[in-house]
Amino acid sequence: MNTIIYKILLLGKDSTQREVKLKEGVNIISGCSRSGKSALLKIFDYCFCSKSNTIPYGEIEDFTDTYCLILKHNSNFIILGRKSFSNTGSSKMYLFFENNKAIVNNIN
Repeated sequence: MNTIIYKILLLGKDSTQREVKLKEGVNIISGCSRSGKSALLKIFDYCFCSKSNTIPYGEIEDFTDTYCLILKHNSNFIILGRKSFSNTGSSKMYLFFENNKAIVNNIN
C-alpha cells in the first residue's frame, strides 16, 4: 500500500487556483527566503485537522478561501479540504474520495 501527496491546492477567494503538484519519490522544494516553502508544511498540518491555523499570515492567507490536500492511494484519491480559518475553517472540513483523475485535476 502506497499513499503519496499528489497535490497541495489553494482555491482563491477570486475563484483562481494555485497548486504544488508533487511526484512519486523524493521531491525537493527550494526557493528564496519567505517564498512559502515552510507554509506547505503548515497547510499540510492544517488540512489534517490541526486545532489552530499556523499558516503564516500574508499573501497566502489573503489569497486563499479553501486549502486542499490531495493524496493518492493506489489509483484512488483522497481529498482533504478546509476553508480558511477565519471562514469557518476552525469548525468544518471536507473529505472526498475520488477515483477519476480528470475530476481531481479539475477541482474548483
